[in-house]
Amino acid sequence: MKIKNKTKSQEIGLVSAIWMMFSLIAGISFTLMFSGLNEDPKNFIGYHIVWIILIVSIFLFSSAWAYIKCTRIHNSANGGGGQFVRSAFGPFWGMFFNFISVLCISIVVMIMIVSSIRMSLENIQVVKDTFGNWTKLVLDIFGILACAVGATIVVLGINKFKMASTLIAYTTWAITLLILIFGLVLIFTPSDSAAVKPPTGSVVSTVNLNSFVNVFMLVVFSFTGFETFISTGSAIKNRKKNMPIIVLVGIALATVFFMVFSTIIIASVINDFGGNPNANMFNRFNSVFIQKGGWFIVVICTFLNRFNTMTQLSLYGSNVLEPLIKEGYVSKKLFSSKELKNHIDKKAVFAFFLLNITFATIFLLLPDLIQGITGEESLIGYGTLANVTSLIFISEYIMVMLAAIKFGFKKQVKVNITEYIIWAITIFIFGAICIYTVAQMFIDFVNGINTGNIQEWVAPLIQIVFIITMVIISLVLFFVVKPRILSKLSSEEIKQMEEYQFVTFEILEDEKLKIKTKEVSV
Repeated sequence: MKIKNKTKSQEIGLVSAIWMMFSLIAGISFTLMFSGLNEDPKNFIGYHIVWIILIVSIFLFSSAWAYIKCTRIHNSANGGGGQFVRSAFGPFWGMFFNFISVLCISIVVMIMIVSSIRMSLENIQVVKDTFGNWTKLVLDIFGILACAVGATIVVLGINKFKMASTLIAYTTWAITLLILIFGLVLIFTPSDSAAVKPPTGSVVSTVNLNSFVNVFMLVVFSFTGFETFISTGSAIKNRKKNMPIIVLVGIALATVFFMVFSTIIIASVINDFGGNPNANMFNRFNSVFIQKGGWFIVVICTFLNRFNTMTQLSLYGSNVLEPLIKEGYVSKKLFSSKELKNHIDKKAVFAFFLLNITFATIFLLLPDLIQGITGEESLIGYGTLANVTSLIFISEYIMVMLAAIKFGFKKQVKVNITEYIIWAITIFIFGAICIYTVAQMFIDFVNGINTGNIQEWVAPLIQIVFIITMVIISLVLFFVVKPRILSKLSSEEIKQMEEYQFVTFEILEDEKLKIKTKEVSV
């Protein structure tokens, strides 16, 4: 009788991983971008978003290839890009990478909490009549409860996580296909047909440097997922062989989907992008049944998509947090399990959930509470940090590409001249985008002060303060917190930490040997 290998059954296979990664990337608030991109008639990006998506995806392919190169020498432990950066540039940069990663993933979770329920229901008249000024608070609490359920699924084990993510992904993309079909019906139905309402206007697409950078950053944010998926470590079956396929195929699928979906939505909605463009698309039908039914399936699809993303990020966020705990930057007694069960550190999942609750309290619940009491919207909200995440993710891509270049120079991984050139071009473009974005924050802050409009300068100020605070906390963690934690550890605990660091971050000698003897190539 053949005994089933229980260890293997607790791993994520190739097909499941591709589907999960694609659903994760495509579920990061992409369609909601249209309302923000196209709300100003004088700065209507329109169809330009299609070729910008293609441009961004090319640069992300370049970044993803650097991650793939680095997985050749770090192919098992959790942590993803933090492993590569630490091995290339030292402990501080590895810690800094993981620290900013876990913050960004938590911010993305916060955005998923908002868009899962609130954005779909807050403008419904019966909901506003029921809860009044407290509408956002009530809906965000339900979003946080959904986040808690997602974290619970992760704690139950890889099998339950894999089953839930795959099932939800198939369901949401079946609904998405239905939405696309309705969009095509609108596009190819004559404008004088009684079945649909005529277009509300023509698409006039314009682009300038500022709008290009804004769209570039938003599209980068929409592709968030591949770098967090790499943090899954040993949970991926045959990681060294499968991870390159998972990442490249996942990004390719997301690129095709984004370009096709963008074209159909723009052509079917025309210029009415207020709120959720998917729901607005159904408003062009003259049938009340289609309007109401379309709105309902959009709400269900949005919730399932965001719930799936929150569930996946609960795992990936805990994986990125794990090295910070095991290296002594966070108390191991409070937030680290002695042994991983089914590739999951339950305490790390709990710690990441606490971080999510902290962000949600400051940037969701507190502003919601202020609005409930005063009836006025708070100047502090989740949107102020959402704009920073793309900047930080781009910075991470730059660090990993630099790590891959260094590994190549040191002959620790095989890199050819074409790869060096492509990475250099990508780093230059990403660097220019980052400099422009930071400079624009200061320009917006100064302009807001000069005009006396508090709403114009508060948002960039919060972004600037957040970036500075992030750097300061990183320095405190490395030079203050870690030495104090290490001083309280026993010799056995220090030995375990040293063993973890060696296994996780050291370049394996057999990999060096294979590269030097050309027994394998990347």
